[in-house]
Amino acid sequence: MADSKSKTTAQKNIRKGLATYKTGQSIYWFLRLWDPLAKKYVRRTTKETVRIEAIEAAIEFADNYKSGGHPVHAVKKATSFERYAKQLISIQVLKGGKWSGGDAKLLNRSDDGLIGYFGKWDVTKINTGSVRDYLLKLDENRGKPLAESTKAKHTIILRKVLTLAVEDGVLNVLPVMPSFSRVAIMSRLIPLGLFPAARSRSADFSVTDDPSQALVRNTFSNRSQSKEGVVFCHIG
Repeated sequence: MADSKSKTTAQKNIRKGLATYKTGQSIYWFLRLWDPLAKKYVRRTTKETVRIEAIEAAIEFADNYKSGGHPVHAVKKATSFERYAKQLISIQVLKGGKWSGGDAKLLNRSDDGLIGYFGKWDVTKINTGSVRDYLLKLDENRGKPLAESTKAKHTIILRKVLTLAVEDGVLNVLPVMPSFSRVAIMSRLIPLGLFPAARSRSADFSVTDDPSQALVRNTFSNRSQSKEGVVFCHIG
């Protein structure tokens, strides 16, 4: 009669998404909390045998779970990175072209894609440090570090997602993204022939506020004369 032992014998609804209950196989009250982001119930024993004390323990657990259990996670899915990432995918699919296939893989990659890592994050919690941690994780998951051009591509897509949050007024400003070397940006410039001097001389790259553009500063000297060129180029 194992089924009768696991059957709920008593239940008390505390508030929306939170309840305590008892089963025939334990002297303790259990709590059941709905996680709206994971879309599943969290169940724990309260270690209490008295209903009133179990209710107090359940409320304390629920409050801590929401505020401290996942400090960077969104309380509402409407402000989560996943919501805006999926919105970006929908926009790009409607536009057509190769983006919806190639770059979407960086978002949806099962092991360490952008949605897999940042999906539950509140977009306001994503900063330069968290992006840098993500890029380090990409390297740790592989036998050798990712090419900087690939890392740059990840940050470009990340900024495109966060730009949608800025447009909605959820995010005030875009976080500063880590910078990448000349090799990274030159592999993404279209066409490369526009920048013959930058192929053999140093240049620094960082993604601009417009996620569809890149800023290349190419500083070089020609004997006693020096030039500094600033060029904007579309990143496909």
